[in-house]
Amino acid sequence: MSDANATQRMEVRGESDGESKFVAEARNHELVMDDPEAMGGEDAGAMPIEYLLAAWTGCLNATVRAVAPDFDLDRSVMSGGVADDTLAEFTAAVEERCPVSDNLAVETPPDMTLRRE
Repeated sequence: MSDANATQRMEVRGESDGESKFVAEARNHELVMDDPEAMGGEDAGAMPIEYLLAAWTGCLNATVRAVAPDFDLDRSVMSGGVADDTLAEFTAAVEERCPVSDNLAVETPPDMTLRRE
């Protein structure tokens, strides 16, 4: 997946909103991150690591749907009727084509700007 021609620039903006709360905006979507009360937050949103895991699993889900036709699979078959070798090959293809898996495995240089307000 690490292909310079496949690079896509993403932009996320956000600001701190309290002791541990962070509110980000990606396209027109708001993402609220916060620590649980037991960690000093207000539990106003998921923790950043939870968003990271959700992003990865969401990307894997989308990639499964994109790769399944290459293996003549559909969701009803994948729930149990796939040979072990096919499933292993399919899983490897999904992981290889998932952009978030690639970003986790290969260094992605960030372009970050911090501003004081």
